[in-house]
Amino acid sequence: KLIPTDIGRPLGDLATSFPGVDFAEYAKKVLKDLNTLETEILSGDGIWHALKVIPYRTSENVIAGVVVTVVDIHKVKQADKIRRLATILEDANDAITVRDFKGRILAWNKGAAKMYGWTEFEALKMNIKELIPKERLNEEKAFLDKLKKGETVRAIKTQRMTRDGRRLDVWLTVTVLTDESGQP
Repeated sequence: KLIPTDIGRPLGDLATSFPGVDFAEYAKKVLKDLNTLETEILSGDGIWHALKVIPYRTSENVIAGVVVTVVDIHKVKQADKIRRLATILEDANDAITVRDFKGRILAWNKGAAKMYGWTEFEALKMNIKELIPKERLNEEKAFLDKLKKGETVRAIKTQRMTRDGRRLDVWLTVTVLTDESGQP
């Protein structure tokens, strides 16, 4: 939020977009110990930034202030969060799968492999209908119809088939994934 009339004003008097961040205190600390300070800060609108404050040395090697650099790192932070969540989902003991509305399996975690017996490589060639007992297919269709309409579907107790032909009683919870425009 710097404006031309801010030139020459004390750092502590400047309006910033970072509530709770005291740039003047950071500057004092850097000037006192002459060490670079680096941290991550959150702006008032929820965007993450990297803050770096370094001593400013003139060509005569005299400390004449500080240089403050603020860089938007929000996308990096979001990518890291997504990576951590993906690791949790991949390694979960619960069966977690992703499929499209036609039933094609698009993702299959280690829990699903343990529970159902098919490897991820095998499952990605399958349709979810291969795991559903025939008498439960109508239940599945009704479930999907509600999801396509945007209705919320509560977790249901149902059955799934394993690779070796056993029936498993499972609780099925579904979350509809949407694209950037909010479409399923």
